[in-house]
Amino acid sequence: MTRRQWNVKLKVMFAHVPKCAGHSIRPTLFPWLGYRVRVGHMTAAEFRDWKPEHYDDFFVFGFVRRPEDRLKSVYRYMRHRKRRPRQQCLAVRKCRDFGEFVDRLFTREAVQSWYILQPASHYLCDTDGRFLVDFVGHTAKMKEHFTQVCDRLGVEPIHLHRNASTGPEVGPYDERRLRTKIRTLWPLEHRIAEIALSQDGIARYEYVRP
Repeated sequence: MTRRQWNVKLKVMFAHVPKCAGHSIRPTLFPWLGYRVRVGHMTAAEFRDWKPEHYDDFFVFGFVRRPEDRLKSVYRYMRHRKRRPRQQCLAVRKCRDFGEFVDRLFTREAVQSWYILQPASHYLCDTDGRFLVDFVGHTAKMKEHFTQVCDRLGVEPIHLHRNASTGPEVGPYDERRLRTKIRTLWPLEHRIAEIALSQDGIARYEYVRP
């Protein structure tokens, strides 16, 4: 398995929530990856189980974003992906707009089977809702929070913002209805984003409190 999320020299593992800062973090922590090679999406739990000796010794972190913005970014990315589009991308392209995507494709079944729609808690927590990471940053404070990570690792940050999902507006959709559906399918998403913004500090195996 290629090292697309961890750096043995720096003793760091990046639990990469899809559409949350992978392009921005890659140049600093994973410089051996070419521009076209994406950072992987191994979860913190998978890393712990696969490399327990590294997990115990490494600094493990992740980033999140406002859940509504993340879902819109997923929609843009899947709709406009050009290289080797997956079947899911083709399904998204058949949607008239973001609203149809949310109503028809953002479902419990898709959340369980599409890696890109799995919640942040899947990547950052165990099945009991306990953090498996040492730090969670928020993309709204990308520069500040990534600088904190780099200070911890003793490296100079390269601040880049490359987001393949940028594009036109997704169109109108009832924000209250969207928030309700996110709370149903991603029940810990808003709380994790709030914790990341507040930077009150987290610890491994600490529960994500409501």
